[in-house]
Amino acid sequence: MRPWVFPSLGLACVATALSLATPPALSASSLGPPEALVGNKITVHYIDVDQGAAALVELPAPCGAVLIDAGGYGTAADSHLIGYLEAFFARRPDLHRRLAAVYITHSHLDHNTSLPHVVQTFQVDRYVETGRPNGEVTTWMDHRLSQTPVIQHIVVTEASVEKAGPRGISNARVDPLACAGVNPRIRILSGARVPVPGLTKTDLETENNHSMTIRIDYGASSFLWTGDMEKPALALLVARYTGNKLLDADVYEAGHHGSDNGTTPPLLDAVTPILAVISVGHRGNSGSKTAYGYGHPRIETLQLLEGRITAARPTVHGFMATGKKQLHDFDESRAIYATGWDGDIVVTADAFGHLAVELPH
Repeated sequence: MRPWVFPSLGLACVATALSLATPPALSASSLGPPEALVGNKITVHYIDVDQGAAALVELPAPCGAVLIDAGGYGTAADSHLIGYLEAFFARRPDLHRRLAAVYITHSHLDHNTSLPHVVQTFQVDRYVETGRPNGEVTTWMDHRLSQTPVIQHIVVTEASVEKAGPRGISNARVDPLACAGVNPRIRILSGARVPVPGLTKTDLETENNHSMTIRIDYGASSFLWTGDMEKPALALLVARYTGNKLLDADVYEAGHHGSDNGTTPPLLDAVTPILAVISVGHRGNSGSKTAYGYGHPRIETLQLLEGRITAARPTVHGFMATGKKQLHDFDESRAIYATGWDGDIVVTADAFGHLAVELPH
């Protein structure tokens, strides 16, 4: 084995020679810079929209890009998201300002508030959501869809996921990317729910438990989003996919912004993440709809993640919460990243399961 040391990232990783005729590359349990990866890559940009979520998934030319969630509160978050996408499309003129799909995991403002701005500014080919009306954004989109039939509208319910079979929904409607070489697979593993044993009508009064679960595979690399799904729905999700490893993913966006109800031990047992990203607000912001107001990310969730993730990162001076409006200093040295202390986070993976992380700012 040959050691790879990357002082610029503070990472010491071990590489092994691949059995294929390729250069040495990072092992699947370690992290390094993008130049250490092999061949074409998938890049996921976890965009810093403060207390919200937005992830841009970029594939090599001429394949395309999709957006998962378009949230955040306030004009600053909206401006940063649109500015980030503008800069992305300036760098990728081959895409002609086109998103092959926008997926909204659930209809809360911290996940969809910038959706109208995205649709008005860029070409969006399809809109994938749970079909749950909830506020001005979903009303606006319903009107826009009635006026603009060129946007394909796909509604994902738990019934449609079940009908698709034990491996969830993965077809050309929810997966519009058909790439040369390594073709990514986008799969929907949960949708809008109805009461069932273990999930009551009260549980479903929050849109969180209707969240779509999205999995993307790129060769041997994989990414998972569970939206803001909470413990009762997470238990059903884990039970549904026990045994087939569809929740087993390299990169996990920690559910519900790192709250204490969005990540559970059984879920992490199923996911076995190498790296976690928390889309969460900044410490300095106060008010009710902030990391401070909600108490994100909770110490219990960080401890759960640290118990599963062994890869290292450069130690960062971050924060954690012991409750609402109770934020404290926290130093993180495991491969756990958060927009609240790292800003924009860019995770790149190759088809061999090797990962790299960059922090643009």
